Amino acid sequence: MVTAVADQVALALENARLFEQTQMSLADTRALYEASAQINSATTLDEILSVLRQHTELGQADLIVALNLFDTPWVGDRMPEVTEVAMRWTTLPVESLSTRYSLARFPAARLLRPDEPFVVTDIEHDERLDDAVRQLYGGTFQGRSALLVPLVVAGQWIGFVDAVWSECREFAESDLRRIMLLSGQAATAVQTRRLFEQTQARVQQLAALNEISRAASGLLETDRLLTAIREQIRASSRWTPFSWACMISKHASFLIQSVMTMASSTACLGTTGAGCPQLWRDFSGEPLLVEYSSEDRDRILLAPSKHDGRYRPGVCFAHLRTLRIGDRVIGVMSVQSYAPHAYTQEHVGLMMAIANQVAVALENTRLFEQARHRALQLATASEAGRAATSILDMNELLQSVVELVCQRFGYDHASVFLLDETGQFAILRDATGAASQQLKQGGYQFAVGGQSLVGWVTSKGRSRVVTPLVSGGVTRLCRAG
Repeated sequence: MVTAVADQVALALENARLFEQTQMSLADTRALYEASAQINSATTLDEILSVLRQHTELGQADLIVALNLFDTPWVGDRMPEVTEVAMRWTTLPVESLSTRYSLARFPAARLLRPDEPFVVTDIEHDERLDDAVRQLYGGTFQGRSALLVPLVVAGQWIGFVDAVWSECREFAESDLRRIMLLSGQAATAVQTRRLFEQTQARVQQLAALNEISRAASGLLETDRLLTAIREQIRASSRWTPFSWACMISKHASFLIQSVMTMASSTACLGTTGAGCPQLWRDFSGEPLLVEYSSEDRDRILLAPSKHDGRYRPGVCFAHLRTLRIGDRVIGVMSVQSYAPHAYTQEHVGLMMAIANQVAVALENTRLFEQARHRALQLATASEAGRAATSILDMNELLQSVVELVCQRFGYDHASVFLLDETGQFAILRDATGAASQQLKQGGYQFAVGGQSLVGWVTSKGRSRVVTPLVSGGVTRLCRAG
């Protein structure tokens, strides 16, 4: 009788245990389903990370829980170059934490696997860790234990979730399985979001190219064209704050049109020659990305701003692209930003497309301006010819010519020198301006073949262009044959 009762009790206890396990399994399944549903409905990385913290042991981490994404998928032994923190929850000061890490700095990164978590129960004494990893997780993150869980979607290892605790702890197998399961769901959600953002970015880029093309095709004045292109780039991109510069012509004059939000953020690019920036001298003509370290950036931001004609590493990231017409380089277009890692190869492709359109548009404006200037020259010559045939008084004719030249071509000054009867002196016969009239009345003249420009032109019988050269605050005239 006692045996029969004992058997009945044992059976009842076993049934109760099985029922309890079934209920717990159902609860776990329900919780996993709810967590999966929340991950699938999440619209931001912050929401994805919150779900992982809410439904797994990651929520017990009291220092850091972060989503980290590789710059390229980790395939076999081809380790990505960097990992970026896409989203982070932390109780540590945010300003003390970096958002980008070079994996080559951490030899222990080779121990990570795409099919299992990397568990560190004691950061200080774990012999698998190298000094760099121990300094990062034990020093900077102030942790005693850590957990790194891979993010894998469709066979692609795209990143990992890491969590840091302030105390040493162990992790149950059931907890690790749960984290791995939900991390797989999170990886799918993250990848879907990335693909959606990439598609959106591509659509915006195509729209920007279309707007730039439309703006460029309707403008034939260089200044208005550059302004319109700058505004289109600014309105249709996420590159803010940024400055946009376009260098055109063989004289390498920079047309800086800055839209930076900080007063001290304009980079002093300089020009060719003695003031040519080192960056430009090293530029080969291919698309170029230039990045400065965070230390350089902090040093420049704290230093006084001095625009002395030298290139200062005042931008954290810069991208330059040549403007070409066939094999002929007509200039450079660049964008610069204080934001770290602002530009990627995707931006390089977009800038190449924009630069090609800008180059064609600038060439069209140049040809149009040349044609317009030539037409103005012909019209002025024709009018001067009509004046020569209709005005019989020499003084009136010369006065009409100098005034016509100044008015039509926008010159500040025009003058006419005629040789005397001996052919030894060029005498000022007429000019614009009150001072020139006084010189005319005083018999202002130059010796033919002398050191003056007028003397050189009258002796050689050739025209000569003179450009100003500023050196040490003094303006000199530089002859250009």
